[in-house]
Amino acid sequence: MTDAPQPTENDPLWQAYRRAVYGADCPEGRIVIRIDQKHPVLDEAVAQAGCDCWCFITAWNPASEPLDPEENATRNAALAAELEREGRVFYPGRGQDAEGAWGPEESFLVLGLQREAARQAGQRHGQNAVVWGEVGGPAQLIDSRGS
Repeated sequence: MTDAPQPTENDPLWQAYRRAVYGADCPEGRIVIRIDQKHPVLDEAVAQAGCDCWCFITAWNPASEPLDPEENATRNAALAAELEREGRVFYPGRGQDAEGAWGPEESFLVLGLQREAARQAGQRHGQNAVVWGEVGGPAQLIDSRGS
């Protein structure tokens, strides 16, 4: 499984991820994602694309360590290039801390990225977690640390 400590309900960083708001600009309009909630508009968009799942991911601020804007932009461009090479359908988005203590992070909503592939992508880009869901189910916070 993973060598990293597993997040707990008392972990402040994990709770901040759970409270965050994840939004993407899709052809259907702005879609806002919240952990543990279902998203029928997103489900419809995913199904229309011929997929059964999705992932919300960023390459910004690996391991929640702030980087300068130029480094974050470079990291996210590398993630976008990876998604393009894989032929993924994806849309720009932003993850936003619900309390406003952490600046928004440029991100992507990726259609059709299976759970394990999403976790591995998060790990490759130094992320503690990714948001993942499947059609009809709630958004889930997936630990992407470790192996």
